[in-house]
This record gives sequence, C-alpha cells and structure tokens, in this order.
Amino acid sequence: MKHLLIVVLLGLGISQAMATSRMRKCMLLPITDSVEGAISFKVFQEVETYLKESDWCYYRSNAEILNILGGYRRDLYGHLQSPDVIRVIAQKIRAGSVIRINIISQLKGVELTMEVVGEDGKDQYFREKEILDNDDIGIISDRIKNWLDAYQKIIPYNGTILSYMGQQITIDMGRTAKVQIGQEFEVLRPVGKKRHPLLKEVVEWQTHKIGKGKIFSVSDFQALGVIKVMEIDKKLRKGDWIRLVDKAPGVSFKKYNYPEIKENQFGKLGYANVSLNIGSASASSVNGSTRKEIGGLALALSIKSELWITRDFFADLELKKGIGSFKKKTGTLAQETNSLSTTTIHAYGGYRFLPMGFFYGPQINLFAGLSKFSKGLDTVTADGFTSVSFTGIMLGFNANAPIVKGVRAFGELKILPKPGFEEDTVIVGDAESSSSYTIELGVNYKYSPFINIDGGIEIENHKAVSGTKEINHKSTMLKAGASFNF
Repeated sequence: MKHLLIVVLLGLGISQAMATSRMRKCMLLPITDSVEGAISFKVFQEVETYLKESDWCYYRSNAEILNILGGYRRDLYGHLQSPDVIRVIAQKIRAGSVIRINIISQLKGVELTMEVVGEDGKDQYFREKEILDNDDIGIISDRIKNWLDAYQKIIPYNGTILSYMGQQITIDMGRTAKVQIGQEFEVLRPVGKKRHPLLKEVVEWQTHKIGKGKIFSVSDFQALGVIKVMEIDKKLRKGDWIRLVDKAPGVSFKKYNYPEIKENQFGKLGYANVSLNIGSASASSVNGSTRKEIGGLALALSIKSELWITRDFFADLELKKGIGSFKKKTGTLAQETNSLSTTTIHAYGGYRFLPMGFFYGPQINLFAGLSKFSKGLDTVTADGFTSVSFTGIMLGFNANAPIVKGVRAFGELKILPKPGFEEDTVIVGDAESSSSYTIELGVNYKYSPFINIDGGIEIENHKAVSGTKEINHKSTMLKAGASFNF
C-alpha cells in the first residue's frame, strides 16, 4: 500500500529539481487521531487558518494530494511516517517544512505530538510532545500554534535570493514579513548541518557568510537590497539565505556608507544604451500613377535611457540621429541623388508586468508617450521629395525573456495611431491618412553584471496619403550596441 501511494503521488507530475531553502514554505499534513477524525478535522481547520494568516510561513496546500491521502485513512498514520511518502509530497508541493501532527485520546485528555520534517522526509527540524488533561479543540489548537511560533524562531534565515544583478538582489519577502526600507541583512550560504547524535534532530546549520547589505525598496511580497560588503570571494547565488540583522547594540554597518533611500523617493536604477545602426533606407513618392523611389545606405547612432521609477513602472527617453546617401531606384528623376538626415525622439512611460513575479524573469511592458520622426531630404518638387516629419501620440508593447543562461530575446512594437504630418515644401498637402510604426527584434547578452551587449534588427515605416499623392519612408537596419546599468 505504501509503494502504491508513492506511485500515485509521483503520477501527479513531480519535478525532481528541489530548492535548497524552503523552510519558510510549509505544508500541514492531514492530522491523525485515534477517534476516526472526531478531533483532528477541527484542529486541522484551526491550524491551517493560522498558517495561512502567518507572516513567517508561505503556506502550501494541495487538495488533490490531501484527497489521495484521505483514501489511505485506515493506516494514514503509518503512511505519513514514511520518509519516501513525505519526500514525494514535499517535492510536489515544493514545501520545505512539512508539519506532522498526531493526537491520541486518553482516559482524560490527549497525547499531542507535533513534528516538522524537511523536504527529504528524514531531517527533523522540530519535535514536541505533551499530554494535555483536556480534549478541547481550542486548547489543542493553541498549543500547536505556540509550538509553531517556537519553530519559526529557529529557522536560520528570513528569506532567500530570488535573483541578482551585480550587487543588487531581489529577496522573496516584503512588507507582509515586516521588512522595512533601510533594514540591514547578511547573506549566508548553507554548506552543511549537524544532527543530535541520539534524537537525530537538526540542531545546527553550517553556513558561509557571503556579504552584508541593506534593503532599499519593499513591495508586499518582495524586497530589493544592495550588497555593500563581500566577506569572501564567492559569487552570489539564487537561493542564498538572507538573515535580517537586529539593530542591537554594537551591530552597525554605518561605516559602509549605504545610500539613504526613503520609501517615497523614486528609485535611482535603470540603464543607458548606445547603439550603432546600419542598413538600407528608402523614400518613395506617388503622384497619380507615377511612382518615384530613391534609396541607399543609411547609418544612425541611437541613445536610450530607462529609469526604473518603481519595480513596475518605468520612464524612457530615446534619441536617434542618422544620415544616408540616396540614389535613383525607380522612375524618371529630375535629380537622381539625394542626401538623407534623420532625427527620432521618443519620450514615454509604461508599466512592467512580470509573469513569474521576479524582475529578471520574463517581462511584458506596455507604454505610451510622444514620438517624432524627422526625415530630411533636399527638396526636389518635380520628383515629389522634401523634408517631412511624423509626430504624435505613441503606443507601444515589448516583451523579453531569458532563452539560455546570460541571453535574453526581445521584441518591440511602437505605433503612432494617427500621426501628424508636416512638409517643408507642400507636395502631398494635408494628409487624409497617415501611419507610422517601428518593429524591433533582437537578443541581449549579459557580458558582465553591469554591461549587456545588444544586437537586433529594426524596421520602420512612415506614410502619408492625400488623394492620389503619397509619401513613404522605409528603413531596415541592423543594430549593435551596449547597455550600461546604473
């Protein structure tokens, strides 16, 4: 029966990859008793409510597993003592503190036992046993809650590192865990554990101190910190422990000159990008049935800066200046060569959606602002060419995600739904319709914690139409550049 239960649980699709630090992710196993659930069911409800409302435990529940375990109620206590069963359940729920409670009714009162075991089903982190002279549900539940409060105080860390970039880290705890801006912390890496020689309980964790830092931004469930002191020559890792430092006498990191960032101040983090663009561009003019086109090589230098106002909101400014040398492509031209000069300006703000909940995972960004595209050409009225500009409200969308270690793919679309159109010399006239869009696709390589190498392709199309007259500017350019985090 025990082996059958393990097979059934494995059939639920368990991942073999286990996190190393899940003690604050807890699960309450079905409580067993000696009176066919008369006491255990109500106690379970009381304790589960406490865990869901606690600020130390990210409660993990799975109705499917609980229902399967319910089918083994004849010997549920025996199954829940099996390390293999506990290991499989913990892997499925991704919990590192599995709470096991047993209640045995006596002539007067109950014998109450509570254990907290690790995700391997063998490590015992906590155990208490007591004979109560009362079988009142409230008294039993309160005693368990008191034990759980005692257990949470011996957990050797407060949170773990979700992601990092250079010396900045994202931590899996926030306001709900009473984290505050300005709070100091240590970064620890677990390297071993010691067990009691007789009781086999884990009594001590061996760790390496990696560094010290300070919290500078807090949301409900996550926090951002900066590492200011590295204790040993080791790189940060996802899953490293974060231990908040109590402000006790003699404990201070003031000498390390942390930046003082108040809760209501804007963040001062973002990046700057410089890119060189090279490719082809063209301009076409239509007058009735006559179409003329010029085109050729184009070069441009673009600069972009993004400020992360908060974890979710950002502001961007982009400037691009370009030149080109055009010659005849289609039609009979009065002037078969022309020179191109371009200026592009984007100023916008947006909202960042994080599908997986952490900053350096996949991102979907929605934004809006103002844009202006200026396309300068020598005026040749007979050919239908002059300097023009497209200006208006810009709406945009981009997405990026890691594809392999250190490499992210991205895509972006900017649209001017109804841009204004202006000419130096009237050729098209008042535009009856106009359109403008930019598409960009590429990859980003993390060269160092502060430098990214960018590459991609950018496609632009800008068109204005009035009656039988039309002007159209296009370009397809390869981009290569670098981004610098600040």
